[in-house]
Amino acid sequence: MNTSMNVPMNATMQTATNAPVEPSRALNRAASIWYLVTAAGMWLFVYYIVGFYYAPTLTGDFGAWNANPMLPNPYLPDNTPWNLMFAAHVLLAAVLTLGGTIQLVPHLRRHALRLHRWNGRVFMISALAMAGGGLGMNILRLIDDGGRWPSAVDINGLLILICVGAAWTSARRGHVEAHRKWALRAFIVVSGVWFLRLGVSTWIIGSAWVNGEPRFVDEFFEIWKWGSFLLPLAVLELYLRTQDNGSRLARVLMAALLVVCAVVTAIAVFAAYRVFWAPLL
Repeated sequence: MNTSMNVPMNATMQTATNAPVEPSRALNRAASIWYLVTAAGMWLFVYYIVGFYYAPTLTGDFGAWNANPMLPNPYLPDNTPWNLMFAAHVLLAAVLTLGGTIQLVPHLRRHALRLHRWNGRVFMISALAMAGGGLGMNILRLIDDGGRWPSAVDINGLLILICVGAAWTSARRGHVEAHRKWALRAFIVVSGVWFLRLGVSTWIIGSAWVNGEPRFVDEFFEIWKWGSFLLPLAVLELYLRTQDNGSRLARVLMAALLVVCAVVTAIAVFAAYRVFWAPLL
């Protein structure tokens, strides 16, 4: 006889209601919260890219790019290869950002596998093209006016090539779990430019609030251009390892960290919109 049938229904419901959330479920919920905040911020970034870059790029008014103070003279009048690479770079950025956020939706993976696969192909091909173009632009700049190599952009580009290549290979071989992890890594390193803007704008607003005016912006930028992709990648690696082998306490702590990351991301998105995106729209 099943003894559970002897438990009163109201007692069962009360136990279920009062039961604490399992650490694994809390970790998944925290990851979902961070994703939703990030996706909203990235869609706002796409709105900025389309609103500021698409019209001048598609009409050939490349000189309008230089209105963006974040980039040092992206339009070079006497350098056609550079200008064409930058045009392809900004046109792909919106496709890449939208495709990346859509690709992480679990419902799409479970119920629209064909769309997931084709969107994944578009994302990975765009990422390879954008990373290759970015490396090419840096090489052209290095040839024209010198500079340091490798730069943070170069390392970020190389990581994109590695992560996308591994995600593609693991998918072709049917290694679903390995593909999921490499795809997440690819999403993070591809988003390095987005994280860069979030960090710099937050520093500008935060330092102005503390000191009355922005201070040490250049110094922070030199540090954060590396941290913009290495720090989120480190958080992701910690999350993946906690998800696989973490104790109950580790999962709870990781969930708490992701909630903090979601709050910080939301604040940083607002800062980026105020400092970088809204003035150009």
